[in-house]
Amino acid sequence: MVKIEKYITISFTAIVVMLDYLMTFIGLPWFGFFNKFKYICLAFVFFYVFYYNTYLESPWISKTEKIALYFYVAFSFLSSILNIGGVTMINPTITCINQCGILVANFLLAIVVYNRGKTKSALNVFLFASIVFWILSDITVIFGIEIRGNYLIGTKFGVVYHHIRTLTFLLLKIQNWNFRKKTIFGLLICESLFIAVLSECATGLIGTIIFVLCLYLYHKKNHIVQRPGMQIGVLIACALFPFWYGWLLSNRLVQYLIEQLFHKQLTLTGRTIIYEMIPLIIGDNLFWGYGIGSNMDICMRWGAVNIQNGMLKVLMESGLPGMLMVFILYFSVFFRLRKSNDIAVKAFSAYLLTFSILSSVEITIGLTTLPILLYMSVFANNVQE
Repeated sequence: MVKIEKYITISFTAIVVMLDYLMTFIGLPWFGFFNKFKYICLAFVFFYVFYYNTYLESPWISKTEKIALYFYVAFSFLSSILNIGGVTMINPTITCINQCGILVANFLLAIVVYNRGKTKSALNVFLFASIVFWILSDITVIFGIEIRGNYLIGTKFGVVYHHIRTLTFLLLKIQNWNFRKKTIFGLLICESLFIAVLSECATGLIGTIIFVLCLYLYHKKNHIVQRPGMQIGVLIACALFPFWYGWLLSNRLVQYLIEQLFHKQLTLTGRTIIYEMIPLIIGDNLFWGYGIGSNMDICMRWGAVNIQNGMLKVLMESGLPGMLMVFILYFSVFFRLRKSNDIAVKAFSAYLLTFSILSSVEITIGLTTLPILLYMSVFANNVQE
């Protein structure tokens, strides 16, 4: 019988890191109690941080990064408070406490873990949990087990995005590449592509391919993927995608890929219709936004599920100042680590660039990406110790 101790050491830190992983990256829509369980996880993580508060010093992280993070949280809270009563499906303040609390908890926990020399152990927990949920979620996809469009850990998008995140954590574990490790990694990529096709998740399929291309680009053009100009340039271009998509869709090659290869319409599954309504959807709340978690509520009023763009979702929920803080956070982290040779920078840079590209047509900027950016900020130079 395989013992879990072979892969991770059971300790108070490991338990808290596992709880942090569950509340940040895992959704179990089949189980209604799980969202409430996340508040318990959040309380445990903050208790751990408070208990080890003497380990919160982080002089290697720039003040700009800290200010951008905490001001993003502050603007998100302000936006959520201003819109109490204006959003009916959820309470934006409660949702903000949850999501921003998770974000801050990840940042502080990462600092404590780094200072206590537990980074490698924490990443082992993340990788172990990721692999377990990879296997379990894939079983539900393969056997077609779903409830209201959700597999074990969420929609088809959540399943394939989880694959990409698992591959990222796996990269941090591999020290020396040999034929066996390359083969295993290649097979996992193929399996991820298979699940994307089986679940009919075109975005996940494209995302997996983009992730592999980002890793290849990093290998061939050292540092280009982690350069702030690359990351911010792509992020801005994708945020503006609703305003220049017409030029892209007029290209015959793009039309062929969409219609013939992916068998989709040039409306991008209705996204172009949503993009035309963006001025109406955002309305007079351009500056302060509608509050965290309000995206679906507001978009449903216009017949859309969400705004289908990552940074515009941030704009809707946290306002213009909140979106600006996210841009500053991205730039400051990548500027500081632009010349780093750390494997964590390589892996996290590829992951973040992938989800920035996907954010042009999906709401992939948030708890899918910002915690990864914070991990890179805190312990990118410590994962191999």
